[in-house]
Amino acid sequence: YSAPERVSYLKPGRYELLQKLLETTPIDLIQGDVQELPSLVGARAPFHAILLSNISDYAKEICGENEGYAKRFFSEIISPLTYIIDRDGFIAAAYLYAADCVKEQLDCERSEIDSAMRRERILADLKLSGKEISFPGVNPGTMDSVLILRSEKNEERRAA
Repeated sequence: YSAPERVSYLKPGRYELLQKLLETTPIDLIQGDVQELPSLVGARAPFHAILLSNISDYAKEICGENEGYAKRFFSEIISPLTYIIDRDGFIAAAYLYAADCVKEQLDCERSEIDSAMRRERILADLKLSGKEISFPGVNPGTMDSVLILRSEKNEERRAA
């Protein structure tokens, strides 16, 4: 497959470059309950990157149907993962569909995770810094994003 068919957010040639780089990169695939991930990794930590794909789509099921599940998702699932990334590590914590729509209209949010204002408040409370990287969306004419998180705890680790 070529990059546009497989991964719409990679520019032509970047898919092949990434594929070549990954040939010599050790990848540790861990299957299990995301809530148990910090204890599952044991001696394999720290990691440079943790890619959670679209796990945030299931935050409501993981953390309960009640309002406020986004805060529980970030505090109970994501925040503990910051302790198993290295000093310069990051977590790809959420795939956000139609992120451009969500920023302009509240009625197109699919979940609490999609609310940029809610995410910003939660991340600030947890001392997590986030950055959205946008790219052409799955649905034509939209822009999707990936939420990349770093922990302020990592800043403290770098300074030590």
